[in-house]
Amino acid sequence: MSVLEPDAQDTPVPPLAYEVVPPMTAKAKPFEKWPSTQWEEIPIGLKKNQKSQQVRVCRICQEGENDAAEDGSDVDLEAASEKSNRYLRPNRNPLIHPCRCSGTMAFVHVECINHWRTKDRKSYYQCETCRYQYNLFRPRLAALFENTFFLHSLAITISLVLIIGLSYLAKVVDVYALHHPETDSPEWRELHGETFLWIDRIYLFAGLIFVAFLGLIYLLLLCVTQGSLSGAFCCCAGCNYYGYGGGGFCDCGSDGGFIVLFFFVILMLMFGLFGALAAVYTAIEQMVAKMLDNIKVKILEVPLY
Repeated sequence: MSVLEPDAQDTPVPPLAYEVVPPMTAKAKPFEKWPSTQWEEIPIGLKKNQKSQQVRVCRICQEGENDAAEDGSDVDLEAASEKSNRYLRPNRNPLIHPCRCSGTMAFVHVECINHWRTKDRKSYYQCETCRYQYNLFRPRLAALFENTFFLHSLAITISLVLIIGLSYLAKVVDVYALHHPETDSPEWRELHGETFLWIDRIYLFAGLIFVAFLGLIYLLLLCVTQGSLSGAFCCCAGCNYYGYGGGGFCDCGSDGGFIVLFFFVILMLMFGLFGALAAVYTAIEQMVAKMLDNIKVKILEVPLY
């Protein structure tokens, strides 16, 4: 055991000296290599009438409304803030409050709840947690475009407009390109008939044939690409034997050849018109499907208490 000397016990120990270095002093210049730091004011408490802001998180995917990057990549926050100030675009998948749920179950993305409603039949009209029935809003335009009679009428109208337009095109080509102007000869009048709105039956029949030809091309492409039609319908497999001794179905004499050809032309014309009408209806159906995606059923928000 060491014994301390009396002089050593009474000797005062000097305090440690701390050297003040920049930028701790007020008069000192800041260090050039130190990064500049921006300090933000942190509120210590809330005011009397100020409510705490609830965290807006989707109850299905557990993601917020303004998640910057889903893959975790770095994002320039300053550049993003500048872009958000310059370009204010609405969020296509916002967080909504569709029912009476509160807390972490209060908010949900629009796409998430629409996907959930299609998966579960019970959740289509009401919430499974609070049993609140959703306030659904369906535009009248959507109900109109879902009407089958309206779609059929629209397809027929467009087909008729297409026939008339091609009839006018046929007359323009005949008069101005082929230089066959209208004459006052009785033969020409007897062949073309009366003219109504600068069009007659010959040019109208030409437009009809052209539309039927386009319809046949559509049916042929549909038969080749999709293969939904049978071989006897698409091709000539129905005429599978040629008749020995004149007993076959496809064996026609010279007297009935013209009649068969006439009925064949009429049949092809009808098939062509049917194909044109089917093509127009398919195009309208695809356009309506895209339109209904934008004006589909919307769930109205409920005030958050």
